[in-house]
Amino acid sequence: TRMSSKWSMKNFILSDDFPSGTRAFRFEDYEVEDRIFNTATNVFNYINNIGGFMVVGWVKRGEVEDQGVDQPNNGLPHNAQRVMVQSGNLNHHISKIEPMNPEAVNFITLNEYKFDVNSGFDINE
Repeated sequence: TRMSSKWSMKNFILSDDFPSGTRAFRFEDYEVEDRIFNTATNVFNYINNIGGFMVVGWVKRGEVEDQGVDQPNNGLPHNAQRVMVQSGNLNHHISKIEPMNPEAVNFITLNEYKFDVNSGFDINE
């Protein structure tokens, strides 16, 4: 089974797929944000208490413009090549998250924690 971040959300956080017609602005409501945050917190605490998660992903150090040299439009011709240096920040990209002890997960308990996509707000307004 391929366990992507979408798979993790669907199986651990959400009660079901969002119905077609769901609009992103519906999630800007603080009550909805709080419910999703609380759902994730409860699920993470539950899984952490039965062995934790295995998190799979990758890390990439990005590039930024070198602030110590002249750049195009700052004394150099507009078509001059920009001077880039490695960023001091690492970007973490999670591609999969799953329980370390999947056999210990009580799915009845887990389902009680999930965010019910069909209640609490009218997603089709």
